[in-house]
Amino acid sequence: MYAKLIDGNLEFAPQNKGAVINYNVNVELMVEDGYKEFFPVPRPEQTNRKYHIEYVEGKSSIEEMIVFDETQEEANEREAREREAEFNRQFFLTSLGYVRRTVTMKDDSKKSFLTDILPMLVEGVPVLVYTRELEQSKVLTTAEFINECKQRLLKDFYGEE
Repeated sequence: MYAKLIDGNLEFAPQNKGAVINYNVNVELMVEDGYKEFFPVPRPEQTNRKYHIEYVEGKSSIEEMIVFDETQEEANEREAREREAEFNRQFFLTSLGYVRRTVTMKDDSKKSFLTDILPMLVEGVPVLVYTRELEQSKVLTTAEFINECKQRLLKDFYGEE
């Protein structure tokens, strides 16, 4: 069986083409016209999951793949993992709360908390920290907080604990 992929859709070689009868058994003509050998896969039997068909086009063949669609539960779990990953990219946890890795200054410039701000911190300076729900509060830095931030810097940039 020979076919072409046109705009993502499968077009099978016709049985007859113009004056050529039994065109779909003449491999040389079909290959010359851009058709490739097609390899279908069996459809799943009695599945309760939705799926769709995708095609993988190689140099001389087209293979069919069955791709199962996400269930709502899987989609919710993926979205939760993505939100968690994004939160972890933006914040790190300290004894005072979550701290933004990138801080927007009053002049709208952006600074890295760990590399730009941490070196200037001393105990008793107010900083904004957040809860997991992104509620913010202003707290005073402590020696423990500064040390935790330095440990985070070492872990982020040097892989050390």
